[in-house]
Amino acid sequence: MWYFIGWSLCFVYSKVYLRVKVVGRQHVPTTGSFIFASNHASYLDPILLGTSIYRSLNYMAREDLFKKGFLAWALPKVQAFPLRRGEGDTAALRQALKLLKTGKPLVIFPEGTRTESGQLQQGKPGIGFIVAKAG
Repeated sequence: MWYFIGWSLCFVYSKVYLRVKVVGRQHVPTTGSFIFASNHASYLDPILLGTSIYRSLNYMAREDLFKKGFLAWALPKVQAFPLRRGEGDTAALRQALKLLKTGKPLVIFPEGTRTESGQLQQGKPGIGFIVAKAG
């Protein structure tokens, strides 16, 4: 329920206020699992990715976002789960693989952080591990 409410509000915001236009939506699978790997240049990226397709997505997000305030309450409700960056978080990797195995899509930002300049940064090895293990 919370995902749908948040999605609906963000969808209207992205269409009316930001005037977002999605190109290539037809290439996103309508069923089954997939990894939505994206660069990360803005705090709005997870919202814009989520409202760009008509499926419920699951997000891997840095652990400190889950510690206090509104995000600590909201992130689990919009299907985000924490990742301890820089230490090979096996629990987060298992969660990602479990979601994919059960046919759910997963959003990952392979660079591991936002980029201020817009230039692509080197991806972290976790994405390769998830792809290899998920098949």
